Amino acid sequence: MIVMGFLLAFLVTLVVTPLVKKAAIRLKILDHPDPRKIHSRPIPLLGSIAVYLGFLAGLFLSGFHPFLDKELFILLSTATLLLVVGLLDDAGFLHPQIKLMGAMPVAGLILIYFDLGLKVFPFQFLNYFFTLFWVVGITAAYNLLDGMDGLSTGVCLIASSFYLTIGMMTGDPLLIFLPLCLMGACLGFLIYNFHPAKIFLGDSGAILLGFLLASMGLRVANNESLPIMTRWMLPILILAVPIFDTSLITLSRLRRGLIPFLHPGKDHSHHRLYNLGLGQRKSVLLIYLLGTIGGLLSLLIYRLTSFSGYVIFGFLIVLGLALLFLFEKLPYDRQELANHPSTS
Repeated sequence: MIVMGFLLAFLVTLVVTPLVKKAAIRLKILDHPDPRKIHSRPIPLLGSIAVYLGFLAGLFLSGFHPFLDKELFILLSTATLLLVVGLLDDAGFLHPQIKLMGAMPVAGLILIYFDLGLKVFPFQFLNYFFTLFWVVGITAAYNLLDGMDGLSTGVCLIASSFYLTIGMMTGDPLLIFLPLCLMGACLGFLIYNFHPAKIFLGDSGAILLGFLLASMGLRVANNESLPIMTRWMLPILILAVPIFDTSLITLSRLRRGLIPFLHPGKDHSHHRLYNLGLGQRKSVLLIYLLGTIGGLLSLLIYRLTSFSGYVIFGFLIVLGLALLFLFEKLPYDRQELANHPSTS
């Protein structure tokens, strides 16, 4: 039944995506070209609906029903809330900053209220703070990452595969069913979303995937089957790509006197690789490789002693800082000092 959940998620998303595309065109919910984007023609949005429906279908077939599992019910209800907010944003009915300033913090508070936040610190206020920081940070980072054909979908597919691996190693049902069904849905959508993309996730899809990945990261950090001293490192490494990209644009924009989340532009890591002449496909595939390396490193640390894990993690932090410096030197389009209505 587990494999059937993956297959159904894949097939439902594969079948529903063209229907959603037609609906988006009819409703004129399109992502239009502008100077801060790469695509040159309007692309339908609402791919998030196909991914969401495929994901849910896979969960129900696998037998892991949200109405039978309280934690899954809370996660899916919160994810649905974010999806709805994102859809209203995609359709132009909400100011984009409502996602960041309102919906994402509310999602983190819901997890805290239902005791699904971090439980790694001896002081509860630290658990609350880092739960909010993680949920808002990762969800927003994933929203920011979604700037090239197939990028967010493929990175989510890769990250989910490593969550699945950890789930299988620890025997955690939630970390088996959730990532497996998410993988199926992402793979079904990626067929239409890889370059040249026929449809986009939209902000609704990006924040949906980001929240689910952040939630699974909390599950890993709280998993008592994992080494208590190093288990918090695993989701950070699995999600190294969105964390790195957001760190890059935050530091780069601050250095130029810009407010990071109010001044969108073509200065992300994928844009800089693109400007080297790699093109969309090669840039995205290279980022897929980096995401895979991050996931493999998480499995390595899982196998090591705490001391060895901290040594390697410390080395990776230094390497990450060096890469930030290197990427900041790569060519990118510089934004003007002006406020913009959306984030990217």
